[in-house]
Amino acid sequence: MLAIALAATSGVGCTTNTLTPVPPPGRVFDPLDLATPHPQSLAVAQIALADERSCARMESGEVKCWGLLHDGRAQTTPTLVANLDDVVDLAIGDDHSCLLRKDGTLRCWGENEFGELGDGTHTSALFPTAAPPLVGVRQVAVGGHFTCATATNGVVSCFGHNQHGELADGTTVDHATPATAVTLVGASSLALSRDRGVAIDRDGGLLYWGAGGKGTVGFAALIGLSPSTILAPVPHVVQVATSITHTCARLDDGTVRCFGSNAHGQLGDGTFDDRAIPTPVLGLDHAVQISIGRGTSCAVRADGSAVCWGENGRGQIGDGTFVPRSLPTKVAGLTHCRQIAIAYSHACALLDDGSVQCWGSNVEGELGDRTKMSREVRGPVLF
Repeated sequence: MLAIALAATSGVGCTTNTLTPVPPPGRVFDPLDLATPHPQSLAVAQIALADERSCARMESGEVKCWGLLHDGRAQTTPTLVANLDDVVDLAIGDDHSCLLRKDGTLRCWGENEFGELGDGTHTSALFPTAAPPLVGVRQVAVGGHFTCATATNGVVSCFGHNQHGELADGTTVDHATPATAVTLVGASSLALSRDRGVAIDRDGGLLYWGAGGKGTVGFAALIGLSPSTILAPVPHVVQVATSITHTCARLDDGTVRCFGSNAHGQLGDGTFDDRAIPTPVLGLDHAVQISIGRGTSCAVRADGSAVCWGENGRGQIGDGTFVPRSLPTKVAGLTHCRQIAIAYSHACALLDDGSVQCWGSNVEGELGDRTKMSREVRGPVLF
């Protein structure tokens, strides 16, 4: 259900050009690389999705969301969610969301039962008003009921639910204010799911922590209070994405490896067999960005095309069908793509011209086209 997107796209498809920085080999993917100015007043710099919700960080620094908002409204067109114009990154979740401001501080909103807003209370916020006491933040990620942020000095702080060790502080005690994740210092490209996390370690390998189980990792014995390096280490990882069912890693050579549950073909190896070790996605090369949802995975290629694979019951692969795919399948007609983001049952692409296209389920208006009609082919978000 939870999808966390860290990149941006534009245009009627997915292509990269000189306006969209692509990390060179060996460099960790950084959402700040996507903050390239565009001439259009309504140009989008970054997109992020959750179940039944879509959001965009505008080039102006404002944030607009559509679909089922945290305040309970269902909006079929993009709606301004905060009186802010200095946002440089956003992380959108089912339960709560956070914004990173230019000054390195956070603003969060949504549910706060376990302290996941990080402001020292358990009071929910309808809008981005909760301010965790952190400075110098360079990346933020949200999980099911917890949040983690990386500072410019490499220190990772987490807050919220901690029953399974989600906060990586060596305890199972919830924290309503940021607690230092002592074993994650220097980790990068954080990705969180419902009750676990994954990050890239100093050597370009993968670290896991939190709840075990088959769903995401296939390494139940390794998951716990302290992050563990996975078996069969994946070298040279530059971006990682995780969901409640599986995990995918993009390597510096443009290939992608996935593991975990494969009930819908979301691992992209041509089968529906679960994998406990990272397995190459067949036929996918030159990948420059990835995003995964609960049962579906997507990637942007260097030529600006986009591919998806896995669950397709709501048309979220975007190939004009509802057939699950166990191999990467092109999103029909999509070109000039900078970023792709997928949640449980819908997906969106940011194009080179700063526009956004979405497809899949639309029960709460999450496609942003002023309707609640789902579709299995892409269509424009009407800003």
